[in-house]
Amino acid sequence: MRTAASVFFAISLFIWSPLKAEVSSEVKQIQDYILKNNLKWTADQTSMMDLTLEQRHQRLGLRVPESVRLRFEALDTLPPPVLLNTDAH
Repeated sequence: MRTAASVFFAISLFIWSPLKAEVSSEVKQIQDYILKNNLKWTADQTSMMDLTLEQRHQRLGLRVPESVRLRFEALDTLPPPVLLNTDAH
């Protein structure tokens, strides 16, 4: 009897967990963007999306300093190196 109750409890967790999870407004915006742009991707509420933006940044580990971001933006405006520039050949 205990085993049956344990199995029923475990199954109910799998059934009810997705039903009670609310989708955040951030995830809804992402889903709308995917739909409007006909992208082949799916976004849903995950444990990662339940974290604050700061907590997500900490979990991902890398924070690019503003000065580095600006240098890369400047590099993006330059023509490609000669070896990669197919217009020159």
